[in-house]
Amino acid sequence: MNKNRSLLFLIITAMALCFLLGCQRKQYTSKTIKGKEPRTKSFWYHQDNFFLDRNLTQLRTDGIYFKIIDTDQFGDTYKTFRFYEDGLVISHVAYSSPEELMQLERTTHGNIHGFYKTKNDSILFTTKVYYNHSPTFYTGLIHPDSINLNSINYKTRESDNQVYYFLRENRK
Repeated sequence: MNKNRSLLFLIITAMALCFLLGCQRKQYTSKTIKGKEPRTKSFWYHQDNFFLDRNLTQLRTDGIYFKIIDTDQFGDTYKTFRFYEDGLVISHVAYSSPEELMQLERTTHGNIHGFYKTKNDSILFTTKVYYNHSPTFYTGLIHPDSINLNSINYKTRESDNQVYYFLRENRK
């Protein structure tokens, strides 16, 4: 009985010391891109002076690639990818329509993002969320109005193969 009390006292003391010394678990919060992504080197496919060569790929940057991933009583849930000329890719998963998602600003709504590379009709990229830091790897084929993407996240063990269709941005 005395040993149990001593053990319990030791455990409580250790927990209290850990809390007081800052050993508590860090709380991560969602952040968005502010200007340039601060940890670009942490992405596998980041290149400092990347610029998409239109002569070598069919990848489109004048809209988004989208897929309906779920439908329920609240509406459709879309997953989208938006590619930029400088190699940035931003992804969203939301109830919003593709047209509404296309209006999101690059510098304030880029929570899930990464960098891509293309070669002929192939694309490679990784995306991750600031507070998760577990990248999802994508490989795929680029078609004139769609991309076929294979994805894998080694941390969650989730993999997928999906076709995302292109929706062009309406310019005013």
